[in-house]
Amino acid sequence: MTYVAQYLISLCIRYLSSEIEISLFINRYQIYFEDYQERLTESEFGILDKIYMACEFYESEPAIRECDRYLLDESQVREIISGKLMDLKSAPDV
Repeated sequence: MTYVAQYLISLCIRYLSSEIEISLFINRYQIYFEDYQERLTESEFGILDKIYMACEFYESEPAIRECDRYLLDESQVREIISGKLMDLKSAPDV
């Protein structure tokens, strides 16, 4: 597993364990992912990019989410992150 993937996973774990709040998590995850994504393996990228996209579609305001069915609330983002971390654990070449 690349050190980039390890760092992104550690951010996810810190967020899921409520050590950092969602806006800080999204900010750090997106910046690091954008800066270092080329260092991820293909399988790491495929999974971690899904978390990146969940961050892109996060919206804290319910009224705004109601206008766009693709926007996610925090519980949906947490669910996606948890699922993708499980995918990483079971990926054969990660």
